[in-house]
Amino acid sequence: MEHKNVSRPSGNWWARMARLQPWYLLTRYPNRWARSLFAFISGGTSIAVMSLAALYTQQPLLFPSLGPSAFLFFYKPSASSASPRNAVLAHGAGILVGWLSWSLLASGTPLGKTAAAALSLSLLSAVMIAADIAHPPAASTALLVSLGMITEIPDLMALMVAVILLTLQAMLIHRLSGVAYPIWKARPGRKGIVAKALETAPSQNPDIYSDLADQLASRRKVTRGR
Repeated sequence: MEHKNVSRPSGNWWARMARLQPWYLLTRYPNRWARSLFAFISGGTSIAVMSLAALYTQQPLLFPSLGPSAFLFFYKPSASSASPRNAVLAHGAGILVGWLSWSLLASGTPLGKTAAAALSLSLLSAVMIAADIAHPPAASTALLVSLGMITEIPDLMALMVAVILLTLQAMLIHRLSGVAYPIWKARPGRKGIVAKALETAPSQNPDIYSDLADQLASRRKVTRGR
C-alpha cells in the first residue's frame, strides 16, 4: 500500500517565520497565550533593534516612551491610537510642547520643573484630543522633555527618528504576520492578509486577534486575500 507524504513545513526561513504569525499561534494555543507570545516576540525584537541602533550610533534612540508604544502596537494594532499617524504625530507634539514648557518655565528649581511638567501634559492632552491623534505613550515623551532630561535640538530630533523607526518596525512585523495594520491612518473594518475570512456570520468582536481566534475556533476556512 502506497503511503502519501504528509506535507510539513520546510526548513527554510519563511516556513519558520510562519510559525510566529498570530494565525499559526491561535490554532495551537489559547487566545490569550498566543497573543502574549506574539507580543513577547514582536515587542522584544523591535526594542532590541532600537537598543542596538542606539548603542552603535550613540544617539538617544531608546527612551522610556518607546516601551508603551511598542506594547500598544502589538497589543491593539487595530486601535486608532496604535496607528502610525497617531504615534508619529502625538510623539512629535509631545516633543514640541515638552520643549516649549521647559524653555518657558523650567528655571532649574523644583517648582519650575513641576510647572513645566504640568503645562506640557496639559497642552499635549488638549492637542491630542483636538487633533484626534490620541496616543497615550506620547505623554511620557512630553514629561521627559519638559523635565529637562533631553533638551538639545539634535537629541530631540533623534527622539523623533526613534519613533519613526519603531513605527516602521511595527508596520513590517504586522505585514509579515498578516495582521491588519494601516500604512498611516486606522481604517475600521480593514482585514489583513490571513485575517480575511469568509464573510458568513461575521464576528462582532472589534479586536482583530479575538475575531481571528473566534473564526478559527469555529473552524471556518481562513482564506488568503488582498
